[in-house]
Amino acid sequence: MPLREIKRLRALDRFLSIQFENEKEVRDLVQLAAEVCSAQIASITILDTVAPHFHYNWGITPENNYWHEAFSDIPMVGQRPFIVQDTWQEPKLLDNPYVLGAPFIRSYVNVPLLTHDEHKVGTLCVLSDHCLTLSETQLSMLSILAKQIVQLFELQASIMLLKEKLEDV
Repeated sequence: MPLREIKRLRALDRFLSIQFENEKEVRDLVQLAAEVCSAQIASITILDTVAPHFHYNWGITPENNYWHEAFSDIPMVGQRPFIVQDTWQEPKLLDNPYVLGAPFIRSYVNVPLLTHDEHKVGTLCVLSDHCLTLSETQLSMLSILAKQIVQLFELQASIMLLKEKLEDV
């Protein structure tokens, strides 16, 4: 396994083990991402080697929160936003049950979550039941929100590490 991937997995492990004392800030940023894009759903996806982990979902209810399973084949690679403006025009999604049925997802956008050392640990995603045409300003705002989310995760990971070290003293 390449050294860069090992370092990414270490960063990912920090993110997956985080237990926020106050998750409100992260939830507010996820909600803001949806509102900035006029989207009905937003979520944070953390990527490990086995499966994506979906956190801080906004705009979905417990009975319809399996939408992410149907979108797990969408690329989450690269340093730039990935945009599916119209799911009806994306061959991979034509038979997707969440495109054809509730919640009738028509657009999908994901923005990478990059650590301070450029490791991609996940995405901030927004989904909508109508075609989204995002402006450069909206895409820039999503990128800023993604950076803020990563900074909150990294801050909490640092706090947890300091607490552990204090317990050892």
